[in-house]
Amino acid sequence: MVTHYEYCPLCGKKLTLKSAGEDGMVPWCPDCNKMWFDAFPTAVIVLTHNEFNEVVMTRQSHLTNRHWMYNSGFILPGESAEHAAKRELKEELGIEIRNLENLGTYWFRGGVLMIAFLAYIPKCEFNLSDEVEEAVWVDVKKAAELAGPVRPGCADFIMMKKFVAEYGVCDPDELWPGQVVE
Repeated sequence: MVTHYEYCPLCGKKLTLKSAGEDGMVPWCPDCNKMWFDAFPTAVIVLTHNEFNEVVMTRQSHLTNRHWMYNSGFILPGESAEHAAKRELKEELGIEIRNLENLGTYWFRGGVLMIAFLAYIPKCEFNLSDEVEEAVWVDVKKAAELAGPVRPGCADFIMMKKFVAEYGVCDPDELWPGQVVE
């Protein structure tokens, strides 16, 4: 999904390479005097929790039929990552979040940069969009079970470990016994 530019998106001219200092040689359009760095989709992923240290897990068959997941979605042009996180939760679950905290960035398969957030909202009912078949509040151990096997570098794994460590919910090593794959 990473776009490597060969032609200028503005004028269509074949790009040449130009030094961009420590970034190395970058495609450049001499007519537009513009460098075209590789582009890739960027999305948000949000671990939402409540006052009982429960988290939201959703089932969205258009993304996967095997596992439940946290809410996520692509950032729209001109939108900040924070706005995208709030918009996705409003669209998918019908909720207004509070206390949005950045948990870092992670690469997702296929070349998508995921910007991870932890969001807080008091326990409530959901008003699901057509994208979401089901959403539930569950304790962190059940959330880990619903998410299925994880890899140590994946956002789901790191986000949940940070959440349980920060809030003292449980020992992070208790979450995926026998389910962490290399």
